[in-house]
Amino acid sequence: MNVIKQFTIIFFICLIGNYISTLLPFVFPGNIIALILLFFLLEKNIIREKSINIVGDFLLTNMGLFFIPSAIGIMTNYKAISSIFFKFTLIIVFSTIFTFFVSSKTVTLVIYLQKKYRTSKKDKK
Repeated sequence: MNVIKQFTIIFFICLIGNYISTLLPFVFPGNIIALILLFFLLEKNIIREKSINIVGDFLLTNMGLFFIPSAIGIMTNYKAISSIFFKFTLIIVFSTIFTFFVSSKTVTLVIYLQKKYRTSKKDKK
C-alpha cells in the first residue's frame, strides 16, 4: 500500500504541473513545472522525502526505460530526419559537450563558494 501512496503523490504533482502548464499564456513543459513544484514541496517539508523515496528510487534506477519511446520515435521517422541527420548529430554532440563543460564549471564554482563560506565561518569563530 505504501508504494501506491507514493505513486499517487508523484502522479498528483505531475497532474498539477500539467494543469499549471495549460494555464500559462506561453508554452512551458508541465513536467518541468512538476519538478519545480516537487522541489519546493520537499524543500519546505510539505512532503517528506521518506514519503516518496521508494518510488523515487525506482524511477531513478529505471530512468533509461523512459528514453526508449523517444528513440523508437526517431527510428520510425528516420526518413523525415535523414536529410538533416548530420546537422542533428552535430547538434547532439555539441550540446552534450557544452552541457558537460557548463556542469563541470558549475560544480567547480559551487565547491569554491562552499570552501570560501566555510573559511569565512571559521574566521568569525
